Amino acid sequence: MKKAKSILLLIIVLSFPLSQAFAQFGIKGGATLSSFDTEITGNGMSFEESSDTKFGFQAGILYQHAINDMISIQPELLFTQKGGKDDVNGGLESKVTLSYVEVPVLLRFNVPIDGDIRPYLIAGPHAGYLLDAKDEYDGESEDISDFLEDLNFGLTFGGGVQFGNFFVDARYDLGLSNVFDESSIDEPFDITNKINGFIITAGITF
Repeated sequence: MKKAKSILLLIIVLSFPLSQAFAQFGIKGGATLSSFDTEITGNGMSFEESSDTKFGFQAGILYQHAINDMISIQPELLFTQKGGKDDVNGGLESKVTLSYVEVPVLLRFNVPIDGDIRPYLIAGPHAGYLLDAKDEYDGESEDISDFLEDLNFGLTFGGGVQFGNFFVDARYDLGLSNVFDESSIDEPFDITNKINGFIITAGITF
């Protein structure tokens, strides 16, 4: 646990350049739509399944450090909800919500056009530290954080449009790491569980 916190803190520190030249800060918020991709292998078995998508929300701050007129480095510090849902016995629904503090470090490419409307593309890695994990089923909520890894890694890519100081963007988060802690169970097979999803946010820079 301490090692995971230290790694995430180092990522945050290194993400924010010391120079304030050509810098903008901002705040943002929006919705997430995510799902789990699960693969179980071993003991003569191979099984793949994707959960249904589940809504969550995202909010946080960002920092833009311009390299030139077209390219910027954009680290962010976000609270993000991800997860998925599935129908289970008796028509009941299981909803899993994972809450992360996330640090994307993005390369932003500003499309060179005239006018106040400025399209842009973004891409880069993200790292998340698990704050809370709940499974809601039949009106009850269970803490499942003991079965999950503290850290989650992935890639973020997408684009948006900026109108003056206001912006709207859409992203896809591709999960690269297994969120399931295989050491939490003693079974003769491997379980890989990754989170993928779309994120739509709006915000303002200043």
